[in-house]
Amino acid sequence: MKNIKLNILIDPMAIYIIIWSITALLISLGLTVNLENFSGEGALLVYITIFTATGFLFYEKHFLKKYPKEDRIDLFKLQRLANNLFSIWIALIIIYSYLAGGFGLLWLIKGIQVDYADVQIPSLWGLNITLCYILGCIYLFLIINSKIKYNIKLYVRMILILIFPILIFSRNVMLQLFLQLICVAVLNSNVKLFKSLTKILLAILILIYIFGLVGDNRTVDGVPNPFSSYVIEDYKYMMSSLPSGFTWIYMYITANYNNVLYSISSNVPTYEFYPILMNLVPGALKEIVFGEAINTNSVVSSIVKDPNLTVASFYAGPIIAFGLAGGIVGGLFIQIFSLFWYRLALTKNFGYELCYSAIFACMFFSIFYDAFFTMGTLTQIIVGIFIAKKCRNKPVFLNQIDKVEAC
Repeated sequence: MKNIKLNILIDPMAIYIIIWSITALLISLGLTVNLENFSGEGALLVYITIFTATGFLFYEKHFLKKYPKEDRIDLFKLQRLANNLFSIWIALIIIYSYLAGGFGLLWLIKGIQVDYADVQIPSLWGLNITLCYILGCIYLFLIINSKIKYNIKLYVRMILILIFPILIFSRNVMLQLFLQLICVAVLNSNVKLFKSLTKILLAILILIYIFGLVGDNRTVDGVPNPFSSYVIEDYKYMMSSLPSGFTWIYMYITANYNNVLYSISSNVPTYEFYPILMNLVPGALKEIVFGEAINTNSVVSSIVKDPNLTVASFYAGPIIAFGLAGGIVGGLFIQIFSLFWYRLALTKNFGYELCYSAIFACMFFSIFYDAFFTMGTLTQIIVGIFIAKKCRNKPVFLNQIDKVEAC
């Protein structure tokens, strides 16, 4: 049995308590001029989120079995599936690059001014990114569970997955891939908790630095630390002494929920589900389904305070649709949803681990935007269920594990 103590790092209720407590604390610090007071219905929603997560955590620890029955999969079948998906992924990247005339880093090197949000072919681009997450998780799982110490092909493909976010110049992809890999690693890890926390902390610091570096170079004319003007005078020296990634992260965490604080009391609910579900429709079909005037930006902009910070956490959709009540019900739904997939992931079936790794990343992104109701997350869950069912037909023997290779 793996070291179960590590599961506290990825327990969904623990994560909700931590990230929303940190959000409340950072907003309360008031380091930037744009922040609202952390009070009213917006603050109440955060308190309810923390309270319900604490209740679920208590229920989970005292009334649920700690170790669900194991349900391991056939590594050979998973390897063959990964090989096919990798070939498709490379082919789609080549097709996209040809049709779009390149991608992030290549455009930067050539000095071509392309809006980073303009991905030319949204649905194809989204599929490429989703396959990156899936393949990254599969290869990490195979590396951890294979007894071949140095499997060159697996490592080469894993390296290609890791550098993909840098090549396309996407911090969002970088963060989600990092979070999903952390989740898979912890679910399959047998190292000590303190050692894992140290490595994760170091990785987070490196990621914050890269996050700021990519952000600075992605702005118009490469303006360094563009949010530095938002910092209150008393804190300018402190924030300017740190890598710009710290300012970026602070702004992204606080400003997004700040939009909720700013608008929740004055919001007039639509009493329709499209603000919640619209991102489940592929980009190419959005105008057909919802009409040209309705898109994600136009919907969220109704509760946005600062036009430079146009997202408002997971709660944007439920609040726009049904007000405070929608936010409360939506929060409860994603907590139950997360706990469901977490329990399945504890069976050690990689298919369910993939599903939960996607949900795990969505939980962290919930302070920025709604990543749960998106095509990318839905696709990963569908693929994960397929792997869980398709790849567990026959048992895996030790002599088979020794021979696992990525061909």
